[in-house]
Amino acid sequence: MDSKLLYELLEAINDKKSVILYNWENGQQTVCPLKIYCSTRTGRQYLLGYSYDENKLLFNRLNRIKCIKVKERGNNYEHYLQLAQKAAPHIWGVSLFGAGELERISFTVEVASDEQFIVQRLEREKRSGTVQQLDAEHYRFSITVYDARELLPWIRTFIGRITAFSCSNKAVQKLFFDDLEQMASYYREAEADEKQ
Repeated sequence: MDSKLLYELLEAINDKKSVILYNWENGQQTVCPLKIYCSTRTGRQYLLGYSYDENKLLFNRLNRIKCIKVKERGNNYEHYLQLAQKAAPHIWGVSLFGAGELERISFTVEVASDEQFIVQRLEREKRSGTVQQLDAEHYRFSITVYDARELLPWIRTFIGRITAFSCSNKAVQKLFFDDLEQMASYYREAEADEKQ
């Protein structure tokens, strides 16, 4: 079913036509479809389109769309496509939460001389971010995105190496440090239980 839907959406993108999306939750939305994204983590497919109803770019998960109805060729397709291309470097996953308010996030990791695979991983997975060598053992990753929360699961995979972390969205920064504190408290409790 998703394959048929994907084919219809790709045809609409190719023909630069708008569509009405009928969602399983009985909602509908008129959009100008622009690009299909596929999650490397889950394999889920998402449509990035310009919503005429909300006047902004939005993602729609394909498996939540029941069917589509293709409409006429849109007049502003190139304009919407330019908006999507301009937004693309600032999309980490499939969230445009702030849509307009970019959030800057960065963290520094400590890397031993025999652990260059960590630096290689940062370079390989950085997407539109940057990796900067600070000294012989420290590297900083930085990026500006629409939704910094989306990076937290990836950043957590470097815990144990992170020596600095900051985010312009203070709620995201607090969440990161609260999670670290909660994890540390679990270890403290487990260690106390072992000593009893």
